[in-house]
Amino acid sequence: MKKETIQCFLMDGLFWAIMAIFYGYLTYYLRSIGYSSAQIGIMTAIGSILSALTQNVLGTLNDKGGWWNWKRIFCLMLGLTILLLVCLTIIHQPVIAGTIFILAMISGNGMMPFTVIICFEYYNSGFPVDYGKARAGGSLFYAIAVYLIGVLTEKAGPLMVPVSGIILCIAEGVVLMTMKASGQQRTSEKAEKRVGVNEIRRRYPAFFLMTIGLVLLFAFHNGTNTYLLPILERVGGDTRSLGTAFAISAITEVPVEIFIEKILKKISADKLLLISGFGFFFKGIMYLAAGSVAVIYLSQLLEIVSYAFYSGAAPYYANERIAPGYLSGAQAMMTSCTMIGAVLGNLTSGWIYEGLGLSSMILLCIGYAAAGTLIISSSLNLERKKGAAS
Repeated sequence: MKKETIQCFLMDGLFWAIMAIFYGYLTYYLRSIGYSSAQIGIMTAIGSILSALTQNVLGTLNDKGGWWNWKRIFCLMLGLTILLLVCLTIIHQPVIAGTIFILAMISGNGMMPFTVIICFEYYNSGFPVDYGKARAGGSLFYAIAVYLIGVLTEKAGPLMVPVSGIILCIAEGVVLMTMKASGQQRTSEKAEKRVGVNEIRRRYPAFFLMTIGLVLLFAFHNGTNTYLLPILERVGGDTRSLGTAFAISAITEVPVEIFIEKILKKISADKLLLISGFGFFFKGIMYLAAGSVAVIYLSQLLEIVSYAFYSGAAPYYANERIAPGYLSGAQAMMTSCTMIGAVLGNLTSGWIYEGLGLSSMILLCIGYAAAGTLIISSSLNLERKKGAAS
């Protein structure tokens, strides 16, 4: 790999290793300091909403150019995340610690858009960055991180969650210091940011319908991931099993991300997104029917045709269908699907889990996956009819 691809590989990899703290061990940590499942769902939903708002504000700041470039913004959010995680090592009062943890999640999520911006800024500046390989670094490092954090928490308890995050953030900072930022702004980018969601919905109804379907798939994804620990505990698992399960799912994403361009030559991006819906649905069925930890582990292999297909195909789906003047807004909508899905999935899953139990919660998530898949299929049909009419 070229130097710039290696830098992006490490940057993206360490970022997703940091996210393992918030996506993989949020429920474990908050439960350890006394929060109920319903409270965790509400807190995660609030954190997701504020994360989406933060990403939009930081993206606009980066688009304006001037002193604020992606590197300075990334460093600011990284430093804030470190500070908040350090606070968690010394503050254990439940209300304060829980608030700090969610704030750390928000600041961490604030870095997310820039993991893509960095790669494409390098590419547009003439450096041969392979985005697929860089994104594969994210899945690989995430897999390693969730497994090792699971081992550490089993041996030393929940304190290892913020401690691991601090170490990973410092490593990310070291990599970031080796990377160069360009202040170059493309005029098309400045024009694109003025485009609103309503205009994209009007011009691209099939695309808008696709985003609704993806929101529901992510309601499934976030709901089941947030409560994967109780799902595992029901069949005899523990936090180490949680780390192993997340590691299996993350490592299966790597081959898809490395070879996504070759896969797209055989199967179109919209069809990959439809397949991902079926992948999420059958994953939910396996969660519901599981009688052992081994079956849960086996279900994680479906990540290759669920989340991996989504993460690989979604950027290409938007690029293939949306005109340049609307592309930034469309890509932002695709990113927002994850956050909106997190709000819907975490809130409703927490309420159902507390009120009706774990099996009912899994059934709800299966319903989200089924509905999302049907809506994605409708999006494909709408696009097909539009193509036939033209």
